[in-house]
Amino acid sequence: MKSFTATAALIIGLLSSGTCAKSDWEAIHDTINRYSIFIDTKDFASLDRVFSSDAYANYGGAWADLYGIDAIIEVCKESVAGHTSQHLGSVMGIDIHENENEGSGQQGLTWPYNALQWILKQHIPADVPINSTANSTTYDQSTLFADPYYNGSVIYYFGYYLDELQKLEEGWRITNRTWAKAGPGYSGNYSVATA
Repeated sequence: MKSFTATAALIIGLLSSGTCAKSDWEAIHDTINRYSIFIDTKDFASLDRVFSSDAYANYGGAWADLYGIDAIIEVCKESVAGHTSQHLGSVMGIDIHENENEGSGQQGLTWPYNALQWILKQHIPADVPINSTANSTTYDQSTLFADPYYNGSVIYYFGYYLDELQKLEEGWRITNRTWAKAGPGYSGNYSVATA
């Protein structure tokens, strides 16, 4: 019983101390969320904190088949030029795929350690090795306002970002992004988007 009490105290301490490093799940969330911030503030140079240098993106139509971060940045600049924008994303799911070539080296440890490791994994996602990958789905609602704004000069886009990410030395980066429309894809004054 003494061992169980000590283990429970350790778990409670780790979960409540705030000293645990950011999990991969949280880091992926941050990467995806930064996209909206950087687009809406027009901080395009910081998109290298979102996309890998060799990323591919498909936003549809004339903005399909974008190879490399420079092409992605140019389309992002073009998409909000002359507009004020607000991108709202809600990450609906993340699946992390650990790189099997990077073993943790923790096999063969004693039962108490493995039990503790199992319990912690249920509450704190593991830190996966470099080159691990992930897939995510993010619901997107993007709003463009004409700048300067006039009555009715707004368009709303509805869709999903389907992302593939990879854990690199510098952190999680999107390597492949596809935007898929939901319903009609937009609502509002379409002339705002083409102005």
